[in-house]
Amino acid sequence: MFSDFLLTIPRTIPRSAPIEGYAIAPMSWTGAVFPGGDNMTFHGEVEVILDEILKLNLNFTAPTQDYGKEGLARRDLEARHPTRLACDGGGPNGSQGRRTGANVAWAEAQRLRGLGGTACGGPGRSCVRMGCTSGTEIWLCNDNDQHYDDRCDWTGYLAELAISGCQRGVNMCNEVTCWTRWEVMGAQYDVRNYNVMITHGPDDNRC
Repeated sequence: MFSDFLLTIPRTIPRSAPIEGYAIAPMSWTGAVFPGGDNMTFHGEVEVILDEILKLNLNFTAPTQDYGKEGLARRDLEARHPTRLACDGGGPNGSQGRRTGANVAWAEAQRLRGLGGTACGGPGRSCVRMGCTSGTEIWLCNDNDQHYDDRCDWTGYLAELAISGCQRGVNMCNEVTCWTRWEVMGAQYDVRNYNVMITHGPDDNRC
């Protein structure tokens, strides 16, 4: 049995994409909620999808891949390759947004990693908001003409690369103390013609 659910009601639907001229669509997730079970497809952000999965199976776990230097077999490394890293809107498509909290973005990336080898993706020539917390957004922007899915944990890894490569320390002070706030805005491109982008959305995109 194959099921398809649209899960967007609990979240604020974004009004604008991070790349000008791209359509906005809900992220699609496809995977088995129960080990060995049939695939199900949900549409929405990772927070909503995880909530719905756990309502069906409180013990849900998804095997994840280690994407560190020693974590992939050679054939997997040849098939998977992050390409250009663009920070602060410097990608070939440009971007609309601003820097956001790196720690919040990292937590979002870990949620995507937690979906393991299940499939995350979206339609061609569109951007899907994969996750959003307090205005910090992770987007997948698909430059292909057709729908494209990839492993959710790989998209989470691309988000980690964008955070690690683009984060900047900003010194901040109040009347009592000073500290460093780590902020990030960036996109990690994949050889398969899509990118995962970290940004802080405009006020009407807030989640």
